[in-house]
Amino acid sequence: MSTNKTALLLIGFQNDYFHKEGILTGALEDVSGRDRMLENTLNLVEEVKDRDDFLVISTPIQFTENYSELHEPTGILKLIKDTGAFLKDSSGSQTIEEFSRFSDSILEIKGKRGLNAFSNTNLEDFLKENNVDRIALAGVVTSVCIDSTGRSAHEKGFEVTVLSDCTAGRTEFEQQFYCDQIFPLYATVETKDFCVIDGDLTRSQELQIEANNRLIEELAGKNQKLEESRKRFQDLVDQLPCVVLRFDEDGLLEYVNHTWSSFVGSDPEAVVGENLESLIHEDDRGSFLRSMRKNNTVELRLIQENGEYRWVRFSCQKVSENTYQGLLVDLMETRKLEELLRRSQKMEAIGRLSGGVAHNFNNLLTVIMAAVDRLSGMIPAQSARSVKEVERIQLAVGEAASVTSQLLAFSRQQVLAPALWDVRNIFEECEILAGDLVKSPGVEFIVNKPDPDEDLVFVDKSQIHQVLLNLVLNARDAVGGAGRITVGVGRTFLGVQEAAEHDIDSGEFVQICVNDNGVGMLPQVMEKIFEPFFTTKDVDKGTGFGLATSYGIMQQSGGAIRVSSEYGFGSTFEVLLPIPNGDEEKSHCDETPVDSAMEIGNILVVDDEEMILELTCEALREEGHTVTGVSRTVEALAELSDPQNRFDLLITDVVMPDGGGRRLVEEAEKLESKPQIIIVSGYDRDFLGDDQNFGAFMQKPYSLSDLLQQVQRILAK
Repeated sequence: MSTNKTALLLIGFQNDYFHKEGILTGALEDVSGRDRMLENTLNLVEEVKDRDDFLVISTPIQFTENYSELHEPTGILKLIKDTGAFLKDSSGSQTIEEFSRFSDSILEIKGKRGLNAFSNTNLEDFLKENNVDRIALAGVVTSVCIDSTGRSAHEKGFEVTVLSDCTAGRTEFEQQFYCDQIFPLYATVETKDFCVIDGDLTRSQELQIEANNRLIEELAGKNQKLEESRKRFQDLVDQLPCVVLRFDEDGLLEYVNHTWSSFVGSDPEAVVGENLESLIHEDDRGSFLRSMRKNNTVELRLIQENGEYRWVRFSCQKVSENTYQGLLVDLMETRKLEELLRRSQKMEAIGRLSGGVAHNFNNLLTVIMAAVDRLSGMIPAQSARSVKEVERIQLAVGEAASVTSQLLAFSRQQVLAPALWDVRNIFEECEILAGDLVKSPGVEFIVNKPDPDEDLVFVDKSQIHQVLLNLVLNARDAVGGAGRITVGVGRTFLGVQEAAEHDIDSGEFVQICVNDNGVGMLPQVMEKIFEPFFTTKDVDKGTGFGLATSYGIMQQSGGAIRVSSEYGFGSTFEVLLPIPNGDEEKSHCDETPVDSAMEIGNILVVDDEEMILELTCEALREEGHTVTGVSRTVEALAELSDPQNRFDLLITDVVMPDGGGRRLVEEAEKLESKPQIIIVSGYDRDFLGDDQNFGAFMQKPYSLSDLLQQVQRILAK
């Protein structure tokens, strides 16, 4: 087996270089550099000329009279160990005058890049025949020959090294310039020690072997991690409730995940190679082809193995010149729910499911909110830090309550609950919510607050919080731990044409800007940022829903999001909110004032959540009320039916295991001395049905202060 070799190319070295009147003596002003270069080169040649892993080649360049091409090119290659080209004190054929004339005219030669050891010679073939893969260069840097030879060697696939202590320039500065600025463009710059023997190997070979061993170890580790990652990803894809598929531009399936079996009934591997179009209802094939061309989402019918059709939502994206990836999402349950919605607008299966979750969560939030209210009253006013932390918890609970409220509303297609809000109020709450998530030693978070009551917007505040948090957190990821994020507000006007581009009405808008000086975005990325599933983050760091959700919220709010970005310089997202026309009611409008005189009553509290019951009773007793608390409907009925009890107020939950608050309300209405009633529930008021002639209603979670105020209003009537 042949061993790869290193060729030491001595560019322009001729016998007369070593003569006291030779060319080198007259050409180089840096005498010490010249002498050092000659000594190092001679010593290096002596060390390596007899080694099997080295070829030492001298290329004494000689030109025709017009210096346009090499003279006798086939005879200029000389193997040093065969010919002994270095003979000291021998006279050369060229003169200093000839060399000077060459130097003056060399830059005028057309195509001067060809003046190198590879031009018009058999050097390349010679090197390859002798298994040379690395070239080490020595010579005079002033000549274009050493530079062009090195560049040609690099272009031909050789590994190039320039030996700095075996080269010399006219001056020390010129030598340093070439070694620092020119040679590193295509070669490594080393000293002659690069070629010195260290045991049986050169140091460069040892380093190469060590690097290769490390590379092999790293590749083995990466391959193992890659295989583990591939398996995890495959398991994840197979467990998805939707079909993931890949097909070519002709529609031939290349891959489907295991969910295909539950959708269609056939084996995923058996369907590979079939035409996807042939598995779609013929009336829906046009939609399928349009989706391929436009990358949009369509609904179509898929043929199942039993011959029946299954409604699915299909979306795809071209990922390479001849490959598409797509998703099939089951719509059968959605179709059934749509039929139910047509028959009954009040009954919704989705509402029942989401409402149950929201109800339980609201109970927990009520406990948290009540406990925090009590804690707030125990904290000394001078403890500012504790007060701030309590306020932070109260704000977060309020936001969580808004989320559950939206979950309930969403089940009836009532996604937003807008009200008239001061933009400054939205900003202050956003700063509290996002501050700790964004701020770090390297990130500057600036919020330029508007003046109080300067701008009012008619929006769902919790949804706008979600939009701003999405944008601020994206900005945090864009700056990568070091940068600046600025949030500001202003006003802007959209004309008819620009408003039409955003599918909104023209007019004046409140403009909330989130700006960062992070990495920015390329134009092709900006085109897709609002598409679901599209993300530039790692698999475990982003879902691709944040901006898509924000876009949807703004569309439903009658506004829009404008984006501007330059790659490498950051991005600006502008949230455009329509300015209200004056017909909307401002949030937090004054309620009926509570009489300053405290009304004390006998109160029955009913709630199956022990913690809520305990906190409510304690708070009412502290206000001076007489309170009876029970956790079961039968116990409450017993208290109400006892003739010795006369309750001024009944506070009851709606949903309880043994009957619920509706039954209690009906029984209370039959009493001769009817108590006032406050119904509390984790569901919203519409859950109680059409007959709501029962008194006051409070939706969980609520604060103790709100409950106590409501009690006073009821007792004062």
